[in-house]
Amino acid sequence: MGAWRARFSLEPIAPSSGRWSNLTKWLDDSYVVTTNAAGEQWARDNQASVTAKRDKYLRAWLAKDERPALQRADEVSSH
Repeated sequence: MGAWRARFSLEPIAPSSGRWSNLTKWLDDSYVVTTNAAGEQWARDNQASVTAKRDKYLRAWLAKDERPALQRADEVSSH
């Protein structure tokens, strides 16, 4: 978590990952979130701030020599 505000990072989880065994519980604990009028209003009111943060942090992330990513070998068949 961020020191002043909550933040998150996406982490690729592949079958070869040590955390793969957590996947079923994470999915079971998740739920669908749908947009409502209040959320749409918040997005409109905060668009400039969101865009500025995206631009700043995306630029920093792209400058990293190594970035986490899923690889073709990480594919899991849905069949």
